[in-house]
Amino acid sequence: MTRHLSQDSQTDELMSQVAATAMSSRRSVVVRVNAMGFVRYVTLSNEARQWDSVTLNKRCRAVAAVAHDRWLANHGVSDGTLPTLEAVAAAERALNF
Repeated sequence: MTRHLSQDSQTDELMSQVAATAMSSRRSVVVRVNAMGFVRYVTLSNEARQWDSVTLNKRCRAVAAVAHDRWLANHGVSDGTLPTLEAVAAAERALNF
């Protein structure tokens, strides 16, 4: 018997799957992106919990951008329109917090 998922359950499944992750070099911020490219989880270290709101916002957005770029790079398109895995890895290494 073949089971067909409804559109809603397919969307729910895509929304819950983690498709890409990025983290800062000291692992103070970790962001996981779902299979639709949206941020699914943000994990903060104890150090990050001491930052002011502006710093926290900037750093979380920076890590989220790298996670989203990794999600794009994982699509395997090599025509120059999407980031490469090498470029994403370099951007992740630059997250010095």
